[in-house]
Amino acid sequence: MTPEAMLERAIKNPDLEVIIGSRLYGTSRPDSDLDLRGFCAMPSAYLMGLRRFELKEETDPDRVIWAASVFFKHLLKPNTQCLEMLWAPEEFITRCSPAGRLLLENREIFLSKNSFRVFSGFACSEMRKVRGTKLVVEKRKHTEQEIIDQIRNVFHPPKMDMDEVIRILEQYKSKKEIPFVGRIGAKRKADIEKFGYSTSNAVHAIRLLGEGIICISLYCSRI
Repeated sequence: MTPEAMLERAIKNPDLEVIIGSRLYGTSRPDSDLDLRGFCAMPSAYLMGLRRFELKEETDPDRVIWAASVFFKHLLKPNTQCLEMLWAPEEFITRCSPAGRLLLENREIFLSKNSFRVFSGFACSEMRKVRGTKLVVEKRKHTEQEIIDQIRNVFHPPKMDMDEVIRILEQYKSKKEIPFVGRIGAKRKADIEKFGYSTSNAVHAIRLLGEGIICISLYCSRI
């Protein structure tokens, strides 16, 4: 069997696959989409770097399967969606290999103080959407932009890594909240006109804060 065929088989039978989104959150409607996320172990040719694979995206249903290495990087960042998968009730797990079960049995090791920071930061972002505002960072000085350009030109980091560098550099700069005047979706616009705020973003903000509180509680209980 070719490495490509072995990878395709792994994608069809991932080590962990979970139903996420509104169905997992308990906010789905009869017409809500089915969203699936998971990860798979890669064949040896991909592990050795002879082939490259990060993820495969599919539609109908909306399905994303990450390479195991990419999925674990997301857990360590942490990525809120990937962390949520580890605590999904059993009825939302559609596939789980022995390796996937081992991960679920040791899921607490991926919790940290940073987990709460990410969840709360995401919740604050959703609250700004509720209010129809956005957060802008103090404009970069000429010398600051030169430093960022030098990092790009000398080290040539991937965009994801460069975005993280900029995030770290800008977390100490002054910020202010201003009205958001860009384009918004039709549903969000209708909610704002009807209720005075975006209901879907409000729900997400409350959910994220709750998940963040659970994360920090679980983390504190094991240290």
